[in-house]
Amino acid sequence: MKMGMMTAAVAAVVTSCAPTKSAVEPISGKWRIVSACGVSTAEGEEPAFIAFGDSGKVYGNSSINRFFGSYSQDGASLSIGEGLGMTMRMGAHPEIEQAVQKGLSQVASFAIDGDSALLKDKNGENVLVLVRENETIEGEWLIVQAYNLATAEASDTAFVSFSADGKMAGCTGANRFFGTFTVIGSGVTISGIGTTRMAAGPYQATEDAILKALGEARSFSVDGARACLADSTGTAVLWLDKK
Repeated sequence: MKMGMMTAAVAAVVTSCAPTKSAVEPISGKWRIVSACGVSTAEGEEPAFIAFGDSGKVYGNSSINRFFGSYSQDGASLSIGEGLGMTMRMGAHPEIEQAVQKGLSQVASFAIDGDSALLKDKNGENVLVLVRENETIEGEWLIVQAYNLATAEASDTAFVSFSADGKMAGCTGANRFFGTFTVIGSGVTISGIGTTRMAAGPYQATEDAILKALGEARSFSVDGARACLADSTGTAVLWLDKK
């Protein structure tokens, strides 16, 4: 009986001393790609980034083209699905894009340290260096004012929506508009803006101001349910309220 009790006690001690597997922080979220396979992305045509969704989807920009696909995480192991889809644009500094694509194809694990992350290959070598993007403009916003023009008198509610896949859409109060956007830190670039062609009538000045503000936006700030877009001089050009 004593021997049995002693054996059980020893087993309990051994079990309690066994190392426990610490939880690994998920890679989910949006990250700026600082470098890829030793190549800095600073001179890329567009800001390079990668975003990992909670549903196993991944998308981003490799400095010229957008990519999309799937990923899986198991502890610190990370696999980005083969056959990522990608747009086919030509652009400046293709060597940066090639380095990003090479890094994506070699990712096998990752390590997060605060707002930085290292994506590594199967040999433990760094292939992508990332910095987390915390502040976000994503979501639906009511457009309150563009430059010095309030939108309260617009025939339809003026709004803008920034989606997680980099697409933008909204309404000026008269016409629908659409385009794409890229965010790096608090910087934002909106491009490819197109609109429907309905007559804006008395709301033309407001519509012109909204579209001009979107095109000139270079940064943003978010304060709770309010946001502001500013131009390259830091001057506020568009005021938003969370929808």
